Amino acid sequence: MHPSSDLNVDLCLVMRQFYPVMAGAAERCRRYAPGLMTRSVYMTAIARQTDPRQEPDEILDSGLRVQRVPAHNNLLAWDQALLHRALKHVLELDCPKSAVLQTNMAFQHTRRLIAEVRRNRVPTVWLGSMMEDLSAGRPWWQVLKERLHLHATLRGFNACAVGSTVMRDWLRSAWLPARGIEVIGHGVDQTRFCPVEPTHEKRALRERWGLELSSVVTLLVGTVTARKGVHLLLDAWENHLASDPRAHLILVGAFDRPTVVHENQRRALATYQQGVRAQLARLTATGRVRHLGEVADIQQLMRASDILVLPSDREGVPNVVLEAMSCGLPCVLTPFVGLPREELGQEGKNWLLIERTSSALASTLSALINDEVRRQNIGAAAYQQARNHFGLERTLDAYAALYRRLLHEIHG
Repeated sequence: MHPSSDLNVDLCLVMRQFYPVMAGAAERCRRYAPGLMTRSVYMTAIARQTDPRQEPDEILDSGLRVQRVPAHNNLLAWDQALLHRALKHVLELDCPKSAVLQTNMAFQHTRRLIAEVRRNRVPTVWLGSMMEDLSAGRPWWQVLKERLHLHATLRGFNACAVGSTVMRDWLRSAWLPARGIEVIGHGVDQTRFCPVEPTHEKRALRERWGLELSSVVTLLVGTVTARKGVHLLLDAWENHLASDPRAHLILVGAFDRPTVVHENQRRALATYQQGVRAQLARLTATGRVRHLGEVADIQQLMRASDILVLPSDREGVPNVVLEAMSCGLPCVLTPFVGLPREELGQEGKNWLLIERTSSALASTLSALINDEVRRQNIGAAAYQQARNHFGLERTLDAYAALYRRLLHEIHG
């Protein structure tokens, strides 16, 4: 007997941040919601209310319901309040046997509540979006301690869903059973993220963003943090690329986002961003560097650009790279913890990997800016990889099948 594809699923998604905060994993889930709904998977998101102006209970245009939990005395209590709200939500459903809880929160202080959810026969899915650095060179006892902690934290879930084989292997290194790990590639809506027609369509998009057709536009999409390497790219531009009149840089990403919660981290981020703001002030005066903040229709800006760069040091499977490849952009990456080599295709053909230094960024981007044929060749290979492996329908089918399998295993 197999789980019926006609079975309705009530998916309760629990995350610290959700729309309108543009956090990567949360935004990916938001984009999946309409397609899951066509598969009779109905999502309710429960997240922190990070701004009192946000509605505590809101139905988005897609039909997705968002419940926001007001601030608590401390961060641990706030996390626990999210899971308490989620448990209350699933138990009040007309059919609690249709409920699945999914979250990317897995901490020592949330273990008890995840266990309580499971005692109520609600299957739980941990959504992996980041992995820790367990690289060689660290003391063996430290690696062992972290693996044991990871095992203890995640063994309480019915399943772990990750976007890449490297994340799967990371979980296997913590002795989690293979059957409990689902590798589900991140899907991209390739009706939105697709190559631009190279003449009149690109000209119209360039006019919208105030860009000359003859310029070569490099795009970075990410929050202004040290992890994303914004400072390295600005260093490369200020010291080398600013003298090239064809080279234009656009940064998309917010300074002020409620994703950093600890006071010491906030202070470090404020110091870092102060330096970035000073660099931007100098560079934007040239007219060829722009910071746009967050952009809702990022696909149109990607289609108006020529190169995507991501000098990050830690990611999961970055949405922005998959989306840029789907638009036919050559992508320049630096080595980061979690790099999904297998999913991205052949290094040097489908994407480029360089050292995480401002000099390497400057030389690689300068070469691409001045070699249109190479840009086109890498972009075409990137698009083909995306067409073959980043399809949205396959991802949605896999998630819907996972939820139904878990419900079948628990309820029959």
